[in-house]
Amino acid sequence: MRNTRVEAEAHARDVAYYEAHYSELLARYDGQWIAILDGKVVGSSDDAFQLVAQLKACGFPANRVLRRYMTKDTELFIPPFF
Repeated sequence: MRNTRVEAEAHARDVAYYEAHYSELLARYDGQWIAILDGKVVGSSDDAFQLVAQLKACGFPANRVLRRYMTKDTELFIPPFF
């Protein structure tokens, strides 16, 4: 049985880690997707699909891992909707 409160607290801790270490993460992983679980970077890739495959191969629960794209680029590209 899943404990959503525990999962929400763990997610909040990972978000806090990401925010507290943002500059360090950006310097190291610019242009890459990163995965954070339990306050640690557990994977990185320049391709989001490859990162998910990495996580699955290592047995990390994809629904629990915080994934973020790291970029120094300040322009935001929003794809058009059809």
